[in-house]
Amino acid sequence: SKATVSVLYWPGMSWVWRFIDKSTIRYPLQTKVLVAGCLTCAADVCVQKWIEGSDVEKERTGRIVAWRMCLHTPLAHYWFNYLDKAFGVSMAPRVVVKKIFLDQCVASPLVHLLFLPFMSLLEGATIDDAFRKLSSSYIDIMKASFYYWPFVHLLTFGVVPLRHRVLFTSFAGMIWMSVLSSMNQRAVDTLHGEANVQLGQQ
Repeated sequence: SKATVSVLYWPGMSWVWRFIDKSTIRYPLQTKVLVAGCLTCAADVCVQKWIEGSDVEKERTGRIVAWRMCLHTPLAHYWFNYLDKAFGVSMAPRVVVKKIFLDQCVASPLVHLLFLPFMSLLEGATIDDAFRKLSSSYIDIMKASFYYWPFVHLLTFGVVPLRHRVLFTSFAGMIWMSVLSSMNQRAVDTLHGEANVQLGQQ
């Protein structure tokens, strides 16, 4: 809508936002990937340092950033474009609900199905360990997702213009990536604990 677009150009907007805004037009996917990577890095460092109270594990942060930049953000970019082509650009409640429903029933389960195996393989785990982690944590991740993303996407599809949707969800994703990173780390710790128990029994 004109009102929504005009907000993006209010006089007090910083030069940083103006630069990003223009970049989403000239280099849409590259801009979204870069911004998502920076935000994910900041989010995971904050979680490790201030929430978990531990030293920052750079390898862990690198893995979650790789997930966001290499897989999640490109998929979100093309997925949001597809939804607008399939249902139109209207931000009417009926259209918004359809997009949220399809997103939560199709995209979200598939993306999160890839997350734990992707992280496991980057951690050097075996295929068996990757699927064990998936089977132990997937349901919990999806439950948490259903409590968060449908409400975020009321704004994503109801207020935010298409070219800024991935950027908006990247900001919202700072919270979600913190949740995923913590849940992934708990799954890793659980697998390591089970492995140590098995070694102790041998």
